[in-house]
Amino acid sequence: MFNLAIENEYLTKNPCKGVYKMVEDNIQTKFWTIEDEQKFYSKCPEWFKEIITVALLTGLRKSNIRLLEKSWINFEQNLIQIPKTRNKGKKFIQLPMHKTVAQIFKKHWYNDSKYIFVNEVRKRPYSDQRLAEVYNEICKQAKIKNIGFHGLRHTFGTRLVEQNYDLELVRELLAHSSITTTQRYTHTSDERKIQAIDSLYSYNQY
Repeated sequence: MFNLAIENEYLTKNPCKGVYKMVEDNIQTKFWTIEDEQKFYSKCPEWFKEIITVALLTGLRKSNIRLLEKSWINFEQNLIQIPKTRNKGKKFIQLPMHKTVAQIFKKHWYNDSKYIFVNEVRKRPYSDQRLAEVYNEICKQAKIKNIGFHGLRHTFGTRLVEQNYDLELVRELLAHSSITTTQRYTHTSDERKIQAIDSLYSYNQY
């Protein structure tokens, strides 16, 4: 912007020239620990706990969960099948259902709506803003910082990687187009690091 102003003779020099960029600490926890999950659930109303559980056990985005249609659920084959036209990545999602997720869906199956999760009063899907407000308020009460709703998707991927499932499988479950995106989920906990070091041995031990 300043360079454009100089070109048009509004300024004679860039006032930011010579200002050094500060190094930003980008190391942040972007996924839930088990302790985070327990604290969150302790403050969580039942209706929202079900939405959070589906997020943690499917890795689906908030928009997919919020607008999850019954026609996308196949109980016979135990699959969630989301059309590519309704997915941010424009990719067809076919995801096996965890038994807990299936139980939650069946509980809401006869709600007089084509959607799984609806506001009982308005009989419509919860708004994105409503879910964000509830999520942020519970995080505040549970003292969970810097982890947005998308962090639940990150948690899903991270937990699979920590259980030694290969990245290609995790990529398919998350419907990533590139394995590069999936590699962001390869965090290593401090406990795992300690276990790795402790597992080492030397022929020259003191």
